[in-house]
Amino acid sequence: MRDMLDDARLLIIDDDALTRLLAAEALRESGFTVFEADCGEEGLRMYCNVEPDLVLLDVMMPGIDGFEVCRRLREGPRGERLPIIMLTGLEDTSSIERAYDEGATDFISKPINWTLLRHRVRYVLRSANLLDELVRSEDVLANAQRIGRMGSWEWRPDGDLLQCSDTYLTLFGEDVTTFGDGHDAVVSRVYPADRGLLREAL
Repeated sequence: MRDMLDDARLLIIDDDALTRLLAAEALRESGFTVFEADCGEEGLRMYCNVEPDLVLLDVMMPGIDGFEVCRRLREGPRGERLPIIMLTGLEDTSSIERAYDEGATDFISKPINWTLLRHRVRYVLRSANLLDELVRSEDVLANAQRIGRMGSWEWRPDGDLLQCSDTYLTLFGEDVTTFGDGHDAVVSRVYPADRGLLREAL
């Protein structure tokens, strides 16, 4: 995903030509690059070609409906963190719940408030960018720890939860099944002469 929201590429998948036209116009006015598909099959093909940063997806379409398209996008390349906003005229709770169950990021009902749509798209893109930055930072940290042969662990006393990095497990010849959890696992990894001081501090 690109860092600059104004460079984002959006894909609209909707069989309603008027909705596609108005949505594309509203989003292009906001500086986005917009691609359009009039059915689920075309949308899936176009997704592979244009690699959009966000998909606007209608729920009710002939052929492959929006629920199925959403599920396939999630299972496909780059699909895990792809922002997907579903568009529908359906107001019932079951349709909304199913959309989220299939992997929708957000949900907008028709008739669409175009100003709200522009703001919602920017918000979802910004959130996705922040998540991507976090994942990249975690990858950089993991690589630095691996190269420097440094492991790390964190103990959260409030929930007695102990977490450690993969590098830590590798360095000390442990795995998640032998690592243990909580207070006892923390104390057992401290130099024996210092364990009394640690217990007092805890």
